[in-house]
Amino acid sequence: MEKLFLNIVSLSLTGAVIGGILILLHPLTRKYFSKKWNYYIWLILALRLMLPAGFGFAPLHVSYPFFGGENEIAAEKAEDGQAAGRIHKSEFSDGSESAAAWEEYSKTEKGLTPEAPDGMAESESLKEPGREVFSAKQKDLGTIEKGILYALGILWLFGALTAFLVKLAHYRKLIKNTKAFCRPVIDGNTMITANVVALRLHLGKNISIYESRQVSGPVTMGLLNPFVVLPIQERTVGDVALVLHHELLHIKRKDLWYKWLWQLILCIHWFNPVFYKISKIISEDCELSCDEQILMHLSENGKKVYGNILLDTAQKNLDFGETEFLTTLLEEKKALKERLKGIVEYKKQSMLKVFCSLCAMALLMGLSACGNVIIFADREDVSGDSVYDTEDDEWSFFDLFKMDEDDFLNGVAKIDKSGESYWTYDSDEMIAGVDKNDLWAAYSYAGGDRVRCRGLGLNGSDSLYIIYAKKDTDIEISSSFDIKEGKFKIVYVAPDYSVSVLNETGDSNTVSVPLKEGRNVIKMVGKAAKLKNLEISHSTLDNDAVEKLYYSPEEEYADSVLPEIRKGNIDKEKMWDALCYMDDKTVSEILKELCKQGVTLTADELEDIFIYGSEQLTGQYLAQAIKNKEIDPINGEILRSVMYYMESDTLAELIMTMDKKELTFDVLTDCVYYLDEDEADKCLMYYLDLGNTLTYSQYDRISYYLSEQTKKKIESEMKL
Repeated sequence: MEKLFLNIVSLSLTGAVIGGILILLHPLTRKYFSKKWNYYIWLILALRLMLPAGFGFAPLHVSYPFFGGENEIAAEKAEDGQAAGRIHKSEFSDGSESAAAWEEYSKTEKGLTPEAPDGMAESESLKEPGREVFSAKQKDLGTIEKGILYALGILWLFGALTAFLVKLAHYRKLIKNTKAFCRPVIDGNTMITANVVALRLHLGKNISIYESRQVSGPVTMGLLNPFVVLPIQERTVGDVALVLHHELLHIKRKDLWYKWLWQLILCIHWFNPVFYKISKIISEDCELSCDEQILMHLSENGKKVYGNILLDTAQKNLDFGETEFLTTLLEEKKALKERLKGIVEYKKQSMLKVFCSLCAMALLMGLSACGNVIIFADREDVSGDSVYDTEDDEWSFFDLFKMDEDDFLNGVAKIDKSGESYWTYDSDEMIAGVDKNDLWAAYSYAGGDRVRCRGLGLNGSDSLYIIYAKKDTDIEISSSFDIKEGKFKIVYVAPDYSVSVLNETGDSNTVSVPLKEGRNVIKMVGKAAKLKNLEISHSTLDNDAVEKLYYSPEEEYADSVLPEIRKGNIDKEKMWDALCYMDDKTVSEILKELCKQGVTLTADELEDIFIYGSEQLTGQYLAQAIKNKEIDPINGEILRSVMYYMESDTLAELIMTMDKKELTFDVLTDCVYYLDEDEADKCLMYYLDLGNTLTYSQYDRISYYLSEQTKKKIESEMKL
């Protein structure tokens, strides 16, 4: 316990020195380096605190010599001349011979060779009673100090565990209380916007969006299953897009995990005030760096809107108490000035600043790697690594938040044993037909050429590989699994719908499958099945013999949609379900073909195409179709639903195809957030050319987004 405690103190002092340097330099680095650099630079310190081994350079040693040998202790204490003099001279104060012996002894203490005084043996001359008494006292003192260190170690451990448990309890309470007053967002525009932003950020899963009267501003919380909570209020499409971009970007960057890493460090080093200051700075840098990433993609007008959102949020009371467990659009009002300044002064980093920031990072990494404040128990430990000798611990703090496959399988829903899915297992005819299942739940699933799943619940059938063979060929299917409940098997369905079982026991095997010309399918079939450690893979396909390989029926169908539309065969319902399986250019081509054929699209349908289609091509195809009179001009409802998926010039082009009835001032002001100044000027002029007028209040609303030249022109006409 003593060594562990000294190790923690050593790391804490090292971190305090490095962190203190960063804190002192932080105003300078914030000014000249990117916000992203300032945010992630603290990870170097976090890494240093997690890796206790040093690399030889220790600028500061703090010694605890009472762990040394008994003789070494006495020698060290005797070097203090005044203290030793007071002790030893009292022992020799009764005679000249003794005084002479003391002088000779003093020479010994100074490294000189003594001569034994007359009448005294050499061994006696070097034997000093006070020295023995002092050593005994020092030995007792070392034992006491060891006990004190042990007690301090116990106190530290108690404090660390208490801090962790308190934070964990607060976190669970926060999540529980927040969810208790939440309801899922049902506003269509908000949900669609969330999906679009999630796709653009390449988030691998859907993020739940809630709303609550208990929050006055948007917040994000949750580690394994993060979710966003919005206040219940009227939302404009433009504002909600920026707010969700900000919150989902936090999820994309794993900012909550970053915050929790520092909370763990605070638990371990709960006695170090420097780390509390660093934790606060990290929260501020987190929001600033998030702002910076968003500003990279906004026009000048968009930046103004984003600043207005911050101002609006700052007027509300964001009091969540434990903000280290969540991210908010604005944690503290006093941070507003710094963030608004960042918006106004935002510009891309010059190459010189990037180079300097990289050099500073390398310097800090070197300091973190080599700089150590070592507290050692013995002089021999100064040059060694024994202070840092610790055993690796496989347990992780984050294991508390993990679910394993057994937990997952125990929570799988009850199986319906009365439906067709349950009886599919026993019918080759049903297996060979369309996939049918009423339960498909997986834990840690990875598909593709090699299927791997740690936990699976399946009731029915599911296609894994759909292979179109141009001629007969062979393929090897390898599989293994561990059945816990029910029945499960891997099967091969030939083009003639005959079914062959490849693996039903779960034992690891490899089966050679003779593929026939046509459509061949490898499926898994379950009957109330719960299994673990599923692995399925296929051998390399012969490109000369295999035409196409699909991993699901939806993907197979998606590949046929565009050719079918060109033939005039349109099944909207099936087509829309398959959009997510297509590449973005194909989706845009589908819009082009539908417009050529004069197919009317609803706002929701057109929005889906914009979501899954190419950002550049989709808007261009739509504008071109309107100009070619293949479809009617879009209305305000449709424009509002798709305006944030397009480039500024394409959006302006669409606006200038609208008629006077549809292009209202409210539609124009909603779109102006996503227009550059030049396009905003053109659209306003087009709006006025249609015969519309502009009131003073309307001008006040839109003037913020216009160029100075246009504002002067309008103000002169309005005689302002």
